[in-house]
Amino acid sequence: MTERIVRPGEFYRHFKNKLYQIVAVAKHSETGERMVVYQALYGDFRVYVRPYDMFTSEVDHEKYPQVSQKWRFERVEFGVPEKQNAEACETEQSFGTCAEQRAAQAFGQKSAGWNAALPETQKNTVMPETNQKITQHYADRTPDPVFLQFLDTEDFDLRMECLKQLENRITQQELDSMYLVLDMKPERGSLQEQLYAVRRFLTMQKRYDGSRLR
Repeated sequence: MTERIVRPGEFYRHFKNKLYQIVAVAKHSETGERMVVYQALYGDFRVYVRPYDMFTSEVDHEKYPQVSQKWRFERVEFGVPEKQNAEACETEQSFGTCAEQRAAQAFGQKSAGWNAALPETQKNTVMPETNQKITQHYADRTPDPVFLQFLDTEDFDLRMECLKQLENRITQQELDSMYLVLDMKPERGSLQEQLYAVRRFLTMQKRYDGSRLR
């Protein structure tokens, strides 16, 4: 069987439908065992370390007979039609949210992964030092809680309030995530112009939904 290759910056979906991004492929400083350092794209964005062979192994279908996914961690290809990603959300809703997946997709498409910002010295650091350094690096890059609140809610007023709070600190990656969550065509222009376009889109959507229910 051909060995599965794991590379920094790639996205993987666990068989419980949680998304992760590869931070680094490291080597244990004592045993030389290869390790995969990866970060959760949900919750507190915690960083984990797992042996390479275990990360690339197949699901134990005797223990989890209801799981159809072949691999424990399956690479997510963001070039595939979004319909397939939506179907994955619907089939295992108890393990994740579509907002998390769409946000991760936008971050991956536009920034080539958060790991791209890591210095080469951190990417190649051996274990166990890697985990500590990577954790500290990402502790400074935790997504804005107001932005995450925008993704998690469908309430119009709350979304508008979130946009108001983000007005002076919105980033392009966050805007790209909003486009995906809202199924909105990406806009061009400055960050402020794009933010205004999101507000306008939400307002028009509310008016349309209101008139349709009359």
